[in-house]
Amino acid sequence: MNLSRRSFFKQAGAVALPLIAGCAAAGTLTHRVPVQNGKAFVAVADFPELSAVGGAIKLQVEGKKDPIFLIRAEESRYLAFSSVCTHLGCQVRKLPQSFRCPCHGSTYDLEGAVLRGPAQKPMTRFRTEAVDGGVIIF
Repeated sequence: MNLSRRSFFKQAGAVALPLIAGCAAAGTLTHRVPVQNGKAFVAVADFPELSAVGGAIKLQVEGKKDPIFLIRAEESRYLAFSSVCTHLGCQVRKLPQSFRCPCHGSTYDLEGAVLRGPAQKPMTRFRTEAVDGGVIIF
């Protein structure tokens, strides 16, 4: 098979672009957070992503196998969710207005409710408490 240079780059681009986009989405920085007495403290000022409602960060909480997403749901209300899809356990990704599982397409809203299956259960939520200067995740 003889490919012209133009055809080669078109085909390579068609394959590479989705891979690059997928890696960029999967490459969300994960911040490590220690746990004391069963609680993880997140200083909001340390994370510009949390300065606006809808902002989110991905945390690796000491003692938890899978990362947790911390979302600023309202001015003084934060939500924390497991990053594990409730369908078959894949790692969900944070999109601007939702969470999406790359394995089978389950989609969740920013409150963790299922928008689109195959998942049937909402995302696993951790209790949070907004305190002066930050958020405690239980």
